[in-house]
Amino acid sequence: MHFSIPDLQQFRDDNGITYTGFNIYIDGFFHCTARYKQLLSLHEQLQAQFQHIKLPQFPPKKLFLTNSQLDERRILLEKYVQSVGQNPVFANSGILITFLFSAQQETHSVRVHVVDIEISLMNGYRIPLSVSSTDSSSTVLDIACNYVNLSKDFTKYFSLYLFNWSCAKDCQPCMKKLEDYESPYISQKYVRPEDKIVLRKSYWDPCYDIDLMIDRVPLDLLYLQLIEELDLNWMTADSETKEILSSYEAKKQKREVICS
Repeated sequence: MHFSIPDLQQFRDDNGITYTGFNIYIDGFFHCTARYKQLLSLHEQLQAQFQHIKLPQFPPKKLFLTNSQLDERRILLEKYVQSVGQNPVFANSGILITFLFSAQQETHSVRVHVVDIEISLMNGYRIPLSVSSTDSSSTVLDIACNYVNLSKDFTKYFSLYLFNWSCAKDCQPCMKKLEDYESPYISQKYVRPEDKIVLRKSYWDPCYDIDLMIDRVPLDLLYLQLIEELDLNWMTADSETKEILSSYEAKKQKREVICS
């Protein structure tokens, strides 16, 4: 994962004390705001668990920073979290995932409560779900897959994404995979409210298609996704191929469409 901290904010707590929050983006999307002391605590936890791995240097403590010194701290913190994110041991650790997951909830002041959300399939079919506001992406994925009767053996081949059909038709960046360090409810509501949460396959190797087509449910999901991507012109085909695909589609020969 790629981190950036492009800016910071000044806040005032309940006691009227001003503090600085650093805005953390992951892969180009805003994720959370964290204080210096929270990032220091993360560093100390990583240090305690991974004593055999050298961590990047954490910016030193300083009091009464000027604006220019705060911006210097922002840059140093950005370099720190980027180094952490580039190390697969740290990036996949429960410590970092828990930190990011909690920081997102705290940033948006989301309390734990039951919420209604919709998961869309690629043909626009909507799956209504009741979940917790703080359920992780993997938890919501399991619930959605269970709703469409997708076997647990096949769940690992699919993920949830934030998807914008309007941008997709204009060939603009339109899709963001929902990771396990975030809540789909929070990411959609507060970060990309114009997007839909969609269920899509999460692999690129077409060899996996063969494994999934043995079962009706993943076959249907793959078929719906392929037809939509053709409609969006994400995939190109010559006129002869399009005629063949149209013939298969008219006859609902889904395996033939996918394998074409």
